[in-house]
Amino acid sequence: MTTVPPGLTPHILPGILREIAEIAGFQAAVDLCVAARGRRFYIPARSRLTKNHPLVLAVGWRAARLIADAYGHETLPIPTARPVLRAYRARVLRTAGYTTGQIAMILDMERGNVLRLAPASDYPIGPVDPRVLRAIFDDAPRRFARMKPGAAQPAPVGEQAPLPLFAHAGVQLPL
Repeated sequence: MTTVPPGLTPHILPGILREIAEIAGFQAAVDLCVAARGRRFYIPARSRLTKNHPLVLAVGWRAARLIADAYGHETLPIPTARPVLRAYRARVLRTAGYTTGQIAMILDMERGNVLRLAPASDYPIGPVDPRVLRAIFDDAPRRFARMKPGAAQPAPVGEQAPLPLFAHAGVQLPL
């Protein structure tokens, strides 16, 4: 996956996720948090890991082995860490080139919170792994799935124009 945007460090993660971040890396902790969605997650022994185990699919082979070494044969309660993930997603979207209004709409937050979590001056536009963006949009409402970074473009002739709220925020909604 992509590198974690600057400003997010393991100390902001709750409980067990902080320990997993120290063992396998911040990205693995975030990926496990997203995969578990606030549920308990079984960690098998390292010798029992397979390519198709949910842990390997969530965090990758290397990180799964490190986690299994530390927590093998345990069922861990993985917190949702919503505030941390929201900040992470806002920073990834900012790095991908999305505007403040677009990020606010995709993540269902206020523009002021977006500016606080991911100020444009701190996150220059750069490459972002498409799988990370796809994962963010999988959690967003379906209407945002094909949103492109940058300013909105006028709707083609014959198609319904976006609502004024969306046009004001610089968002082009898929039809």
